[in-house]
Amino acid sequence: VRAAQAGAHQSRLLSNPVLDIAFRLPEGGGSTVIEAELGAELIKILQRPRRISAADAALRSVSAKAVSSALAIVQQTQQHYFDAVALRRETQILTERKERIGELLKVAEARLAAGEGTQLDVATLKAEQATAEIDLQEGNRKLKATQLALAHRLGQPSGHVSWQLSTLFKTQITLRKESDVIAHGLRVRPEIQADRWQLAALEDRTALARLAWMEGAAAGLDAEHDGDWSLGPSLTLPLPIFDWGQAKRAKARAQAIASRQRLTQTTRRVVREIRQAHDAVSQLLNTTGQARNQLVPLHEERVRLAKAVF
Repeated sequence: VRAAQAGAHQSRLLSNPVLDIAFRLPEGGGSTVIEAELGAELIKILQRPRRISAADAALRSVSAKAVSSALAIVQQTQQHYFDAVALRRETQILTERKERIGELLKVAEARLAAGEGTQLDVATLKAEQATAEIDLQEGNRKLKATQLALAHRLGQPSGHVSWQLSTLFKTQITLRKESDVIAHGLRVRPEIQADRWQLAALEDRTALARLAWMEGAAAGLDAEHDGDWSLGPSLTLPLPIFDWGQAKRAKARAQAIASRQRLTQTTRRVVREIRQAHDAVSQLLNTTGQARNQLVPLHEERVRLAKAVF
């Protein structure tokens, strides 16, 4: 961004005039002939408004890319954080599960010793206990990997990872209509803005290429001293016989076409991502509601009945 800021500032600076001085000594003697020329590149003066516009568009483009990169880092950090919160809670549940199976195994062994149980019940609970132990080890491994990834994102890859993560999850959100979400995304997503400004900069450069044949043109003042001073305007203009800027114009048009295609691809990708995210959130809200209103009450009733039977 700072490099683009420097480029935008540079585009606003006028080119330094060029002073050309020549001294000629007459062959037969006499006073020295002095020629002086003060000139400036004409093409840069004519292109200055377009150059400023192109540099400003490039600055806005890289600024939007910087915002997009920052948002991506924030999103990844949040993802690692909430993964760590979820995995920590999951390991707690797996630990409770292992403890409950251990309690059931003690009861089964006591019943077997009293002649009321079977060896099959004990073997089944031991297998479940081993499975719970493996699940707990796998959960701890995933939790440690997620914590290390979070430490890397926080800029502390070698620091401690024993944080107390207690942020609650937002399970109740207001879901807007898909069309409104798409319209909002197309208006504010920084990657789309970056491509739009990049296209604007390339269109300005396409316009600048129309005067490519004038590169080297200069306007100024010529002064000559040969006994007396003489002064007059001068103009240096290339003759477009072989190169009239056709290659540069073609290249600029091709780059603008490619940029327009990138904008189209980015827009389509953003629309796809928004629709997928909108559908995922809608489905997850339905699943969360079913789990909270149907599944959890049924399991609570199951636990209550099991305790009563026990």
